[in-house]
Amino acid sequence: MANKRFSTVKVLLFIFLLFAGAGRLPLYAQSFTQTLKWSADQNVLEYKVEIKNSSGTTVKTITTESNSVSLSLGPGKYRYKITAYDLLGREAVSTKWTDFEVLRANQPEIVHKQSLESLQEDGKTLEMELNVTDVTSDTVAELVNQKSGKKIRGKLILSGASGAAAGLAGSETYKANKVSFENVPEGTWKLVVTNPSGLSTETESFEVKDIYKEQKAAAEKAEKERLAREKAEREEAERIAKEKAAKEEAERLAREEAERIERERIAAEKAAREEAERKQQEEFQKLLEQIEQEKQKKLAEEKAAREEIIQQMVKKEEEERRIEQEKIDREEEAKRAVEQAAREEEERIAREEELQRQEEERLAREETEAEEREEAKRRRREKWLNYDRKFYIVAGVGSASPIYDNGFFEDLLEKKAINLSLTAQIGFLPIHTDKIRFGMEFNAVGARFETDNEYFKIDLNTLILQENLAIRFHAGNNKKVWVQLKAGGGMGFINETLDYSDNTENNRQDKTLNYGYFTAGGGLSVFIIPSTMFMMEIGADFYNLFIPDKNIGILNPYVGIGIRF
Repeated sequence: MANKRFSTVKVLLFIFLLFAGAGRLPLYAQSFTQTLKWSADQNVLEYKVEIKNSSGTTVKTITTESNSVSLSLGPGKYRYKITAYDLLGREAVSTKWTDFEVLRANQPEIVHKQSLESLQEDGKTLEMELNVTDVTSDTVAELVNQKSGKKIRGKLILSGASGAAAGLAGSETYKANKVSFENVPEGTWKLVVTNPSGLSTETESFEVKDIYKEQKAAAEKAEKERLAREKAEREEAERIAKEKAAKEEAERLAREEAERIERERIAAEKAAREEAERKQQEEFQKLLEQIEQEKQKKLAEEKAAREEIIQQMVKKEEEERRIEQEKIDREEEAKRAVEQAAREEEERIAREEELQRQEEERLAREETEAEEREEAKRRRREKWLNYDRKFYIVAGVGSASPIYDNGFFEDLLEKKAINLSLTAQIGFLPIHTDKIRFGMEFNAVGARFETDNEYFKIDLNTLILQENLAIRFHAGNNKKVWVQLKAGGGMGFINETLDYSDNTENNRQDKTLNYGYFTAGGGLSVFIIPSTMFMMEIGADFYNLFIPDKNIGILNPYVGIGIRF
């Protein structure tokens, strides 16, 4: 009997040898213990454990009555054999020689000089560029918030072996140049890298910020400032144009007023000359009359009078010449003013052309910036459309029908072909490949079973909550149609309400009872994904309620719609 029992012994090894320090520093051995443990047998008196190294030399021989031994072995390859002795001290059975290896455990080393790390454009994902050596595939990388102590586990991206390059036999460690985290809020953090041996290293504190959010805010602020500047420039240009128009109107009115004044002056001078001539003519006529009347008396004065007339005529001519010269001078002055106005008009046209050229350049810059913004928006939209969505939520309706019940429903209810049910599924499929998705799904189903006759009315309100493992796959290249299988367990809750039509007969009383039972089941469904976020599910779930002495099987075909993100 002891031989048969011990022949099925399964040996459990928990072997790790730990050394402090990294590959480039001196190694200092520490006192680490390994445990070799196997299944115990009550018919065994004692065990003998033999351990040999890779060269075949026996390094340990231990006799013990317990089903485990403590070892302290250096790194390397070994073999062990366990011999069991029965209650009479005789050798009962021996295991075969079995190989095992004690690996060297190293403390990871991190090179990270950044004091600021930026989140990706989604505002949640953090990817850190760094240099980590002496890590394994099971090494844990965590972010630790310096204020709240919150921890977020990430994923190290291994790039190559580092133990072999350092000449450390049996180290089997790797390098990593990147670590990725999801759902990281802004704040002050530390990166802690821990090997399976328990040795860990942490970085200096660094800030995590959403630089893309700040850039967007800065771009929006710059755009607002640009629009404000353009508005101010337009208002200033309008003000200058109005002032220029007002100035030109004032100059035009001034020129018209000057011309009017000049015309009035010339007319006045002409009227004055005509009046002077008229008066002179009258005086001359009087003088002739006086001369004729006093011809005899004023012969001597006649010559003087004629000379006086001649002098007056000379003065008149001189005055006319002076007035004509003044007119010529005024015309030349007006001509010079017109030429000056023409020069100013040419300068104005040149300024307007320069402003138009600057405006064209500004419009060209704005068009280029708009195209760049559209291109950035298109890239963000493509990235959002191609984002790998792992969560989904689906809600729908179905028909819950018992397919076997061991008399449970037959005793209480009238079976119906259709019993309306409400369904809801929340899923998380973190493992993604081109053809397979794998993860967890939590689903809930609520249904009502009832019967009503002249004596009583019974309602069974049923709620089933179940956690399932789910796998989703598709055939061919059509990624819009997926088939999903799921299975798991949970709880079923039944609320039973019994209402009698006549509560006084036989002292019967209405009552409400609540029950809870374990469930197990699975389902098959088809997912149709017509767009990036929306989806539709058509399927059927089966649930078995483990009711004492009466198991119930419920089939619930359903259809639902939902979103994924």
